[in-house]
Order: sequence, then C-alpha cells, then structure tokens
Amino acid sequence: MRTWLITALMVAATFLSPRSADAQGPRPSDDPLRHGHALLIGNSHYRAWPELVDVPLQLNELEKGLKNHFDTVEVVKDLEIDPLRQKIDRFLRSYGNDSNARLFIYYAGHGYTELSLLFSEYRGYITGIDTPAVDGTQRAWDAARLKAMSMTAIRSTLAEVPAKHILVVFDSCFAGTIFTSRAGNDPPRMLTPDVVARLMEKQARDIITAGGANELVPAHSPIPRLLLAALNGEADVYRHGVISAAEIHAYLRANLLPRQDMKLTPQVGKLPDPGFTEGAFLFRVPQDTRPAQTSPPSNAPTFTVPPAAATPGEPASRIDPAGAPVVTWKLQNTFPAATPTTLPFFIRRVGELSSGRMKVELLAANTVVPRAQLLDAVSQGTFDLGYGMGNYFYGKDRAFALMTAVPFGFEPRDHLAFRRRPDVVAVFDRLLAKQGVVALPCGSFGRNGEFWLKKPLTATVGLKGAKLRFLALSAEIYREAGITLYILSDTEVVPALERGLLDGAQFANPKSDIDVGLPDVAKYYYHPASVVPGYVLDLFIAKTKWDELPPIGRQIVEQACQEAADAMVNDYERLNKEALADMTRRGVTVVPLSVAVQRDLYAASRKVLANITGENDAARTVMAIVEQMRSSTLAAKMR
Repeated sequence: MRTWLITALMVAATFLSPRSADAQGPRPSDDPLRHGHALLIGNSHYRAWPELVDVPLQLNELEKGLKNHFDTVEVVKDLEIDPLRQKIDRFLRSYGNDSNARLFIYYAGHGYTELSLLFSEYRGYITGIDTPAVDGTQRAWDAARLKAMSMTAIRSTLAEVPAKHILVVFDSCFAGTIFTSRAGNDPPRMLTPDVVARLMEKQARDIITAGGANELVPAHSPIPRLLLAALNGEADVYRHGVISAAEIHAYLRANLLPRQDMKLTPQVGKLPDPGFTEGAFLFRVPQDTRPAQTSPPSNAPTFTVPPAAATPGEPASRIDPAGAPVVTWKLQNTFPAATPTTLPFFIRRVGELSSGRMKVELLAANTVVPRAQLLDAVSQGTFDLGYGMGNYFYGKDRAFALMTAVPFGFEPRDHLAFRRRPDVVAVFDRLLAKQGVVALPCGSFGRNGEFWLKKPLTATVGLKGAKLRFLALSAEIYREAGITLYILSDTEVVPALERGLLDGAQFANPKSDIDVGLPDVAKYYYHPASVVPGYVLDLFIAKTKWDELPPIGRQIVEQACQEAADAMVNDYERLNKEALADMTRRGVTVVPLSVAVQRDLYAASRKVLANITGENDAARTVMAIVEQMRSSTLAAKMR
C-alpha cells in the first residue's frame, strides 16, 4: 500500500462560445463542456520517499482519456517543490483569469497530513520530489513543511481566480481543510437541460477526495481508471449525456465501498464561500446516444453494488434485492428521541435496498433494558439489534472504548474510515464474538467538545484539583492528569453544575450540549476535543442473526450502515456549527485548549493506554495499528 496523493484539481472554467441559429445541440466545436485546458503533474522518482512506479503510466492513460474533454492536455513529471508551486499557481492564474475558464489539474505523488496544534485542525500537503520524508518527529514535520505545498494555499488560489467552474479531486486519504462544506449522500440531481443551464451560469468550486485521512490508497490506485470510466458515461445514471461532480462521486463510492481488498470512502464537498455553491462542474459524455430518462432509475439513489470479484478497478454489478431474506427485526435505541440520529435513515435504506423484504422496527431508549444492558439483551435475543456506543461497555472490556474513539486519535469522519479497515474490523470482530454480537459503525455525532467549565482556565488556575465529570476511558486519562472525577449519568450533569457540586463536565458535541442546557450553567466551552475527538456509534447485531443472513442480506445492512453513518457526519457538521454560533450569541466563550494543557493530557493518555495495552490483547493490537498510522504520512498527532 502507498500513501501517495493523487490530487486532481479539476478546475473548470468554461469558454462559452455563441451558437449558430441552426444548431441542433452542441457540437464539439461549440460545446462549452468540451473546451478548456488540462495540466497533469506526476511525481514518482522521489529522493526521500518511496518511488511511485505506476504514476507515469496512469498519467499517460489520463492524458489520452481527457483529450475528449479539453482543448489542451499538458503533462509534466518529477517536479521539485518550487517548480511544482509555480506550475500550479501560474496555470490557475493564467487560464483561470478568464471568468469562463475550464481547467483540469491532476497531481500524482506523495502527500501527508499534519495536525496543527496552534489551530487545532488537520492540514494536508502535497510534495515535490525534494520534499523531506516525515517520520513522526516534530523536526521532520518542520523540515517537510518548508518544502511542501499546503492545501490551504491551493484553496486560496482556487477562491481568488475568477474561473467559472472548479472541481478538485484528491485521489488520496488525507485530512485537511481544502473544503469545509460537505455534501450528503442523497442521489445526484437530474441534469435536465434547464438544470444544466442554471448550473453552468453560476460559479462552482467542487472537491472530491478518494477517502479519509486514515485510509490507504493501494500502489495501483483504482481512481484514475474509475474516473475515466465515469467520464465515458458509466456515471451517467439518468442518461442525460452530462455528468456532475456529484455523479462522479456517487460512481466512485459505488465501486469502492464494497471492495474487500481496500477501504476507500470517497467524499464530495465545496469551498465554503457562498458564491461557489450554486453552480456545478459538469462533463459532457462523449458520443452519448442513449435516450434521456424523465424519472430516476430504480437504482439511482444508492449506486449500491456487491464486492467486485474481477480485476481490481473494474466496476461491479448492483445488488439484486430478490436475494434478500424476508425478516422483521426489532432495534432498541439508547439515545433520547429528541437526539437526532441516523436510525430513520438506516431503517429506510434497509427497506429500499431489500425492496421491502427486510424490515426494522424501532424501540425507544429504555423500552426493554437500560443502555448498560444493551449488549447482553442483543446477544441473548431479547431484541435483534441495538444502537449505541462501544464505551458503554467499558466495564466488560476496556478495548470497547476504542471502538468509539481513540484518545488523541482521529476526527469523526476519519475514525469511521479507521473502523472500516479490514485489520481493525478483524480485531473488533474477535472482541465482540466473545459477547455474542457483531457491530457495524453506523453513525457519529461529529466533533466533540473537550469540556465545559464554570470558570476559565488561566496560567495560574489549571485543571489539577478541579471537580469534573468524565466517563469511561477519558475518566482514566483525566484522573491520571490529576483531576478530581465524578461519575454521573447524563441527566445528573446539569443539576450538579447548577448546585456547584461540579466545576465542569465533559458531555458530547455542541448540538447535544445545547440540547441538555449546558450553556445555561457554564459559560466556558473548550472545543474541539482531543482526548475523545468524537463518538462513533455502532449497530449491534446478535451474532446468531448475522450468521443466519445470506451474503446479500449482510451486504444490505453494511451498505445501509455506511450510508447512514456518512450522512449523520454531514448532518452533525452542520448542526454543530449552528450550535457553536448559538453558544456565542448566548454569551458562551468558545476556545480551544492551550497547547500546554493538551500536552499534559496527551502525556496522561500515553500512560493510561500503555497500562491498558499491557494487559489487553485487543487494545494492544488496535493501538499498534493506530501508532503505525501516526508515524506514517497519513496522520500526525501529538508526539
């Protein structure tokens, strides 16, 4: 596996030439979707990074395939960082200076991600052949940063140039802030002629990534081949002869999510500027003669496909719902009805994917058992499914907490990707088998807050001696850091703060924190969280029920969970952003933890995890995978 970054900045700026009065539809000479310029950059012969032998061949294939979509296709190879920066910048500014410009930039090479403690965010970089390798030390990060091109710099240029349409595709698993507004998993809109006209009129800055920061792109990436297949009409589900970035994204997901030999979760989004959200990047399907459909095909909303058994990179066939079993399951939730979760989405998708043969009936929290007994109730057949978090069962096995979050680990979207890695799946499958259950990651509340305080942290008033509420693994870490801990239920937190029994508390995410009333009893909110970056939610299934399902039934449940989880992350990014703004309006001070406090907590987390992994095989294996990823080019955490 390689951690190389193929960045395709598909910057589309369209040359809209006038049509003759007798034109019968766009011809190649006057079709604005067949004009523009492409720049393909491939770095393969690195001085400090592994050689990427496939890049030149993939560039050649892309060059041939893209000649149907652009006026010119320029290929450059093995650039040092300064020429790389100059090439991208000059290409964007020269061609992109035309307000109707259509440009395509493809970058193939190594990339890496670094966590900026100062700004509490991931930052991604692409590399030149002279970029020093990173090895997990601060000295290496500092050296590499001087000879790398940041996604922040690329985003800035994309926003500055007046080009009409810009699509950025990263064939990489990389965390960063190239885009901050993500789209959900709803089916792509139908591209009727009136819709196409409106989308072409407005500016757009669309971005697609191959996966999350903690997934691995294989040495022979499937993305270039799938991208060309999509552009040649495979992604045109509505048969309109035009495809959008959303349809390309859906096609990539359809062919990558079911793959058993790799774990890649494509994402799609836009630059956050409102001026770029109303348009869309479009491609014309070459020589398309298929009749247009006036209604979505039955398979359009999901693009669901079974695992590919043929050549890697080949598109797979779709699910046949006729093979789905006829079952009706009962599912108990652990979250209050007022807390938005992805369960309605999941239940609906199971029904849709199975053509109504598989049904799930939802039971409210505590209907049959309290949440602490959920795992036992599922394994004993009291009900078929349960929905909650692994850290509820920390008392059974401390490795359960790592299902929910890794201390100083991954952001929610990336933790979902981490949970889908085959090696991680295998570890938790063995752990859960002892309890008689199977679990699938099926949701996330987005980025947590670290904690609430009634009084602010200062240089002289730290955390030691403070009376705080924490749970599970985070409680152990804060105890190691010298905090006086109180273990309280969710409903007891606000009253305890109100009566002065607590100085502060950790709860969850901004949306949930507002819902329980924390801004009314504490005015200092430390966000985002590092000790528990976010909660991943799981669907727990009785192992006997799971084993009884035919392969198509398992695939339907897995697909529904994956779609539901990704949709919930998207929803909570929006809900949490709105909640943070609401907090500020209500007089709450929202600030990140200082680097000094984070370092103290990180040191405490290392001690606690060393203790756990010393006696727990599952935790030791999971953390070995985490540490391997931390020291790779995929994710840099605190050292």
